[in-house]
Amino acid sequence: MLLLCSLYTILASKQGHKNEQESDDEQESSDEDKPKTKGKSPSNLPDDGEIYKPDSTKNFKEIERFVKDVKILLAPATEGEEQAVLRYLKPINGDKYFRISIYGHKVSDIYIGKYGKYPVVVVKTAPSQHNQGPVHAAIVITKMLEIFTEIKYIVGVGVCYGMNKGKQKLGEVIISTILCDFTNMREGLERYQRSAQPSVGLAIKNIFELTEEIREKLQPKSIIVNDGIYICTPSLIDNDQIKEEYKNIRIDAKAGEMEGAGLVAATEYTTKTVEAIVIKGIGDWGDDDKDATKTWKPFAAHAAAYYIKTVLETKTISFD
Repeated sequence: MLLLCSLYTILASKQGHKNEQESDDEQESSDEDKPKTKGKSPSNLPDDGEIYKPDSTKNFKEIERFVKDVKILLAPATEGEEQAVLRYLKPINGDKYFRISIYGHKVSDIYIGKYGKYPVVVVKTAPSQHNQGPVHAAIVITKMLEIFTEIKYIVGVGVCYGMNKGKQKLGEVIISTILCDFTNMREGLERYQRSAQPSVGLAIKNIFELTEEIREKLQPKSIIVNDGIYICTPSLIDNDQIKEEYKNIRIDAKAGEMEGAGLVAATEYTTKTVEAIVIKGIGDWGDDDKDATKTWKPFAAHAAAYYIKTVLETKTISFD
């Protein structure tokens, strides 16, 4: 049965201010809170932005004419990742802020604005902490593709964990080349991955590929960018042994996260060609010492969002 969608409008200036204050508060830490792992304490957040605070609201009918112009969907998973993305979102023909509802229950807030030179829509794929992972990501993105019918590119943005503490750095941004879906495993005497391991689509890969011009723009912000293979699991990984088990199956993986497989699944059930990519910053090492790296998560999420913004303000993109 088709899920019923409706769009409601709300005023969000106060909430935006509250979220901005909470984001700022996250950055304040004593020396005792600094990470005791590879890499120094994070630099200040990549700036040139502030929390997006819409000062006007519209219903869906009023903004329908803009929907056809939105070709890019940015998909953070958590509230912290969402705030990082919104930091660099600029108004497009006036601020617009929408709430999407399924069966009368809030799913996620929708923001429409500009990233660099291009209009984008932003939606959080996990309405709550308990909804993180590929299942809810696939559902939310599927509904978004039904509403925003001209979407061509989906970007999962936020925080990932690094696979190699000795060779990688906290805050390093990893652009996915392959998304290995570990949601479908054979668990027995032999343990192996049964799902597809699709390479990222050529068009979206070319758009978000790191160039020397972009690298030079990122240097003053202390943002390091590399590409590599992601392990996409349905569970939050905070155990080094479990991480190593996944790594032994895909020894060339550089990062791990939870939503990428859901983003890809959503693209497989559309009538049009839609491509997905994951661009996230390393916020921890997938072990049980999350507190040691907690000050890096805001920087990692903002670094990933800032990279996307820099790409979209630097490159000329054809959507043909």
